[in-house]
Amino acid sequence: MPCRERLPRRTANSRACSFDMKFAVIQFPGSNCDQDCVAGINGIEGLQADYVWHKEMSLRDYDAIVLPGGFAYGDYLRCGAIARFSPIMKAVISDARAGKLVLGTCNGFQVLCEAGLLPGALVRNRSLRFVCEMVTLRVEVPDSPFTHGSSEGTLLRMPIAHGEGCYFADAETLHELNHNRRVIMRYADNRGRIVPDANPNGSTENIAGICNREGNVFGLMPHPDRACDARLGSADGAKIFQSMMQTIQAAHARAA
Repeated sequence: MPCRERLPRRTANSRACSFDMKFAVIQFPGSNCDQDCVAGINGIEGLQADYVWHKEMSLRDYDAIVLPGGFAYGDYLRCGAIARFSPIMKAVISDARAGKLVLGTCNGFQVLCEAGLLPGALVRNRSLRFVCEMVTLRVEVPDSPFTHGSSEGTLLRMPIAHGEGCYFADAETLHELNHNRRVIMRYADNRGRIVPDANPNGSTENIAGICNREGNVFGLMPHPDRACDARLGSADGAKIFQSMMQTIQAAHARAA
C-alpha cells in the first residue's frame, strides 16, 4: 500500500513513511458522521482524510477506506441495503478484496454486512429503542490490523448511537467467527466482564465488532471517530486509526 505524497513532512508517528497517508471517508446521502471521521483522522499525526462522494468510481489514490455512521439513504428497506449499490461500493469491494484496510463504523458496519464483506446482520436493538451512550469495549484480538498496541483484554471507551445495532448471525457463522478469532471487540462492563448488563443493544455474545477472514475489513458498531479527543470523554478511538496507520507502514516497509 503506497504512501502518497500529499504533505511533504516527516512526523513522529510515520517512521516508515515520510508523507501523510490518505484515508477516504465515503459520503452517502444521509451520512452524518463523515465530518466526525474526517476531523478525528486529521487530528492524528501522519494521517490525512478526504471526503469521497458515493458516486465516485475509484479509490486507488487512498491507503485506507472508512465507511462512516449515519442513515445512508434514510435507512430505507434495511440499514445499508441501498448504500450497498452505490457506485463507490464497487471500488470498496474490489479494494477490500485486494487487501486494503476498510473500517465501517455504525451505519458503515451495516453497509459492509449488506455488501457481503462481513457476515451476519445488524438488526433492531432488543429494547426497540434508539440508544446513545458511552460503552466499554474489551479487545479480544490484540494483533489485528486495527488493534496494534492494545493487549488482549484492554478496555476502551467509545460512544454508541444507533437503533439497529444488535449483531446477529447463525450458529455456524458464530462458531467460525470465534474459532478464527474474528470477533475483535465485545461489549463489557468496567471490570472487563462480558455480561448481559454491559450489552447495550442485545448483540449476540456481546459482539461489538468483527473482521473478515483476511483481517483487513473491520465493522464496529461504536464510534471511534467520536472518541479521538479526551475533551470528548475519551481518546480511545484514535487507537484504531493509529493501528491502521502502523499496519500500512509495516506493509510499505516490507514492500520497500
